Amino acid sequence: MAIDALYLALERRYDHASARVLLAEALVAAGLPAQARYSATELSRLAWVLHGLGDRVEKAAHALLELAGQAATADNEPGPDDVRLEEAEIPSFIAELVQAVASEMRARRAQGSVVPD
Repeated sequence: MAIDALYLALERRYDHASARVLLAEALVAAGLPAQARYSATELSRLAWVLHGLGDRVEKAAHALLELAGQAATADNEPGPDDVRLEEAEIPSFIAELVQAVASEMRARRAQGSVVPD
């Protein structure tokens, strides 16, 4: 996924300057270099770094998870058991996924398990 797509996704939720600052901070926190393209894995890593920063950047985390999903499935043909979501359903699906993973991470932390960053 091109970096411009990341900026556009973040700019749907933040102003131009804030989107760039937020992405720069997330890249540093994720230990990723600034580059022209990011893999689905790197986008996911950025999203989880943002999610760990708190509720104020949850919109950014959702935006990057949406892009990660798009990047991960861009070249895949749907199989017979794949469930298709309407475009309008995607944000709520991603939100549910984020909440489920966040709940699992909180539960693991409460049990003293090591949770990757």
